[in-house]
Amino acid sequence: MLDYTYSMTKKRSIEFSIELLFIVTGVILYILFLLEDFGDYYLGDNVWLKYSIIIILFVYSLIAIGFGTNPKEFKDNILLALALLFTLLSDYFLLVQDDNYEVGVIMFTFAQLFHALRIERNKIHTIISVIIRIILPVVGIIVLASMGELNVLYAFVLIYATQLLMNFVENLVLCFISKTNKIKYILLTIGFALFIGCDVCVGLMNIGEYSAALLMWAFYAPSQALIALSTNK
Repeated sequence: MLDYTYSMTKKRSIEFSIELLFIVTGVILYILFLLEDFGDYYLGDNVWLKYSIIIILFVYSLIAIGFGTNPKEFKDNILLALALLFTLLSDYFLLVQDDNYEVGVIMFTFAQLFHALRIERNKIHTIISVIIRIILPVVGIIVLASMGELNVLYAFVLIYATQLLMNFVENLVLCFISKTNKIKYILLTIGFALFIGCDVCVGLMNIGEYSAALLMWAFYAPSQALIALSTNK
């Protein structure tokens, strides 16, 4: 029993050290691209400074899989890693290539679906969640079609946005009603709130408020970091 306790303590200590290393690295990269975005500095390729944060978070999620202490944590870690993998793919199209936006949004939608699978629900809540996640984008698509404003990209954006909003709402509710994993749900709630803030900035930029573009990654990078740090919590 003492050997098991010592082993678990050592494992948690190693996990904390790795987590701290990734946090420090991410913060440094975050500061560097903020200096470029908001100050008159050139410290490297701005796009790759930002994208490297997502790469680092994905690598962290892969490492974190090995620190799960039970099957439930292992499954949760796998789902998180898959979500961050699709986030990585999405950002490659939307940020690095700055092209193929439909593909990028589809990848983001898959990421949100894997995030959704991490949420604890009973059968009734699962049915309600699925219904809302299907009905809202369908209604949005019908409305846009009736206005003559529907295209493929807008349809995918509606599906994606619904999943993101539902992930935020469901994690927020769990912050109050869950008796376990509260830290996980608090991190996810704040992370998805920042994620929504990023998307609001994207929307503002697309209607001509170009100053909002500077805030997109100021919201987005910490949102992904908080989501990644929800592993094993």
